[in-house]
Amino acid sequence: MGSNPVSRQIKSAVASVGLAGLMACFGLPQEAGATGAEMKWAYNYLEPCSKGSPNRPVCVRFIDGFLRGAKVQAEYSNTRLPYCLPETTGPEQVADAYYAFMENYTHFQYLEAGGLLHIVLGDKWPCVQS
Repeated sequence: MGSNPVSRQIKSAVASVGLAGLMACFGLPQEAGATGAEMKWAYNYLEPCSKGSPNRPVCVRFIDGFLRGAKVQAEYSNTRLPYCLPETTGPEQVADAYYAFMENYTHFQYLEAGGLLHIVLGDKWPCVQS
């Protein structure tokens, strides 16, 4: 009996981003002193995503985990991501865009953090159809 393809994907994700990356992806940034339930909401990432914040690694790891997880999900489901992030753009630059979006559109801070990140990625790096 072969191994479950979902199980292989999860093992691959853990190997790729590590347990800390997966914890950040699921909103468990313990060094910020917040619980996973608190980090569900975008407004809790406003301070960590600001430049110079001592909690900046929380934001960057959350974004890195999200990006890696979205890529694995798209590959597994054979779908395209709804954004086209350039290869040279990393989690630090996405964190800057995430922070700027929340500063400019404060009403979006009350969305779930991952949902808002999806909106920001599509807004800042849309895919151009040719």
